[in-house]
Amino acid sequence: MSDTAETADAPVETSEAPPPPAAPEVPHAQDDAAATQAEPAQAQPAAQDTAAAPVSYTDFRLPQGIEVDPQTMNEARALLGELKLPQEQAQRLVDFYTGKIRQFGDAQSERWVKLNEKWVNDFKADQEIGGDRVNDTVSAATKAMNRFGTPGLREALIMTGAGNHPEIIRFVARVGKAISEDRYVVSGGASAGGARSAAEVIYPTQGKIQE
Repeated sequence: MSDTAETADAPVETSEAPPPPAAPEVPHAQDDAAATQAEPAQAQPAAQDTAAAPVSYTDFRLPQGIEVDPQTMNEARALLGELKLPQEQAQRLVDFYTGKIRQFGDAQSERWVKLNEKWVNDFKADQEIGGDRVNDTVSAATKAMNRFGTPGLREALIMTGAGNHPEIIRFVARVGKAISEDRYVVSGGASAGGARSAAEVIYPTQGKIQE
């Protein structure tokens, strides 16, 4: 009997494991958004400062001979004002811009002069209208211009330099030969194939053409 009683009072072992620890709480995006909305907007004064009125400028200095149209200058003032550059720094940008304009203009003029020199040399070397036939070519071309040319045509040939182009001279000379075989005598006895170019003789009232 005593063995039985002791066995009944002994503790019974179980296989149940202890409960796992509670997982930590993860913050939600909604909570962060709510917290952000709740905070006062402190960056607004800085934004208002950056949106202040642009800088205004006095008249900029321009190099002699350089002109900028009023619309372009107003656009430049607005852009420089938005960048909030001081007057001195803005003037430096204007100097840079006008300097580039002058360089471009000088380069264009140099190209124009060299191109006209090439055309005159090509005319003098042409087998049909140049060489020993320069005087005949100039005579015929001048006669055609005197009969059919207008002041507007003469001005256009001078302004564009086309009057020095050998193909223009060739065409005008052929027209002159078609209407008359008379020779043209340069006033004062000067030779049409001398120091002056054919264009200068053909369009005498319009000034000197680049040789």
